[in-house]
Amino acid sequence: MKRNKKALFENYRASQTSVDLPTDHEDALICPLCWEETAYNDLSIEHALPGSVGGSAKVLTCRSCNNEHGSSLDSHLSQFQKLKDALQGHGTIATELNINGKRMVANLDWKNKNFHVVGKATDPRVNDLVKDEFQAGLVEKMKVTFSFGYAKNQFNRAALRAAYLVLFRCFGYQYVVHDVVQILRRRICDPTQEFPRLGSMIVEFRNKDNFPDHEPHLVSVGNVNDVQFFLVILRVKKATISHIGVFMPAPTAPTDLFFELMDRCSQEHNGD
Repeated sequence: MKRNKKALFENYRASQTSVDLPTDHEDALICPLCWEETAYNDLSIEHALPGSVGGSAKVLTCRSCNNEHGSSLDSHLSQFQKLKDALQGHGTIATELNINGKRMVANLDWKNKNFHVVGKATDPRVNDLVKDEFQAGLVEKMKVTFSFGYAKNQFNRAALRAAYLVLFRCFGYQYVVHDVVQILRRRICDPTQEFPRLGSMIVEFRNKDNFPDHEPHLVSVGNVNDVQFFLVILRVKKATISHIGVFMPAPTAPTDLFFELMDRCSQEHNGD
């Protein structure tokens, strides 16, 4: 592990020097996420795409970003894929049932369309009453609330973060130092920011046959109306696999034109 960290540090230190990005100390890097100078001992090896969903490529970030984003962002990628697993018969979906005003906690087996009441989270007396009401034909309808375990905005930020770190691994500071990329870096780190609109940059690919299952990520280059961009395809894997595409600007892409292109393509795709 120490040898891997040293090799990564030397590689990124050379990359940082090549773009004249200074630090006060030689044994330090600018964290690619928070953009703060970070001493070698405070750097940590991090998976670009989280290891919990099959990522293997590694970069260096500060420990603070690694720890904070691991809990606030990366978990949403994992929960997203757990839901995908459950919809394909691997696992269950957490639900809350309201039957004649009585609350019950259950797990939904989507494949077999069965609810399994969680005994520890449901009052046994309520369970018995509901059984009696079903048997007596007194239940006409029930309210079901699903808990998917992830928030769309956090999922989008997590996907953007993974794509950003994949490109940082590929191109180093030569990529992330550009103004248009810095806008995205700040969007990753600051949950209060609303620009750019991430929904226009992130897409789930339904046809899995187009992608090799053994590659944790793929990077391709595209050009529309002379606006160049990268498409980073993330393989998000648990029991099943999803492929999430994130459109990222090329360093030469004019900031306004890139985000306008993303919004326009999103509107056309959604039929707006």
